[in-house]
Amino acid sequence: MAKAEKYSVVGQRVHRVEGYDKVTGESKYVADVALPGMLTGKILRSPYPHAKILRIDTSSAEKLRGVRAVVTAEDTIKRPWGAFFADQYILSVGKARYVGEAIAACVASEAAILRCSSPKAVATSSIVASRSAPASSAAAPEAALAAAPGSRCRR
Repeated sequence: MAKAEKYSVVGQRVHRVEGYDKVTGESKYVADVALPGMLTGKILRSPYPHAKILRIDTSSAEKLRGVRAVVTAEDTIKRPWGAFFADQYILSVGKARYVGEAIAACVASEAAILRCSSPKAVATSSIVASRSAPASSAAAPEAALAAAPGSRCRR
């Protein structure tokens, strides 16, 4: 039987080259890159767990200097997608189904987005003013079961 060879990596501690930079916060990631003429995007998300979207007014956002595009579901191909069931859209169509669902997107030069995000100016969430009517929702399984008439899943 051959004598066990000494390996340089297997069974040895390997020092990660980037480890020090990562733990000290000096590492640069893709989000840290800023190139001349680069655009930045922000997404308006639903503050409601269930709401019907009545109207989305993008006129104030489109008038801002540096804004290149404002996109809503009306501007997209309404083709559903999903990992198991094709039941999701890129931007919410007609109603918001959960808190944080994407409703609209705004793309602008970095300076315009920073100006829009400052406390003295209009916040991104109100740049694209969406008018929505909160619908009823259940926060707990018990409340959902109680609200479902004819449900067979009762205690």
